[in-house]
Amino acid sequence: MITVTDLHKRHGDLHVLRGISMRVTKGEVDAIIGPSGGGKSTFLRCLNGLEPFQQGKVEIGTHVLTPETQAGRDAATLQAVRKSVGFVFQQFNLFPHLTVLGNLIEAPVQVLSEDRESATARARQLLERVQLANKADSRPTSLSGAPYASISYVNSQIATRATVAQGVLADSALQPGAIENNAYVKRIR
Repeated sequence: MITVTDLHKRHGDLHVLRGISMRVTKGEVDAIIGPSGGGKSTFLRCLNGLEPFQQGKVEIGTHVLTPETQAGRDAATLQAVRKSVGFVFQQFNLFPHLTVLGNLIEAPVQVLSEDRESATARARQLLERVQLANKADSRPTSLSGAPYASISYVNSQIATRATVAQGVLADSALQPGAIENNAYVKRIR
């Protein structure tokens, strides 16, 4: 599903990613761990085509990103990659004026043209899986850190019908009791 070969990323003189290679197969759960500023977010942005890299290759399913990949020329490839890879940004990015349920159905309805009823049913099912069904009518501003992060993660999955989930989250930001043995990630699927 994901193959990364000899990935290098530089920010000027700073060599952030130095020859990263990895393979993640369908159903596998892998973690990228390291110190703050170690390149974890940069690596994930490269996988999603959000940030160019100088050397190597990224394969997401049948789609291939290389240093030659350009936003304008390769827009269809980048769009296909981004539709299959859910990404949770460190800022989580929920709309404060919408309820949790409203946030979860916004992209499926507005971007993917999914009917509201179907999107709502999927959203409620995912909220149940992460033990947050009782937060559907809450505003994001009323949530503590763990539920907010968990709902953001669900949002990345429902918004794209992602087959790959990636994000920068500390375990402490996820719902207690839902992360043992990678259960959190498995429940989303």
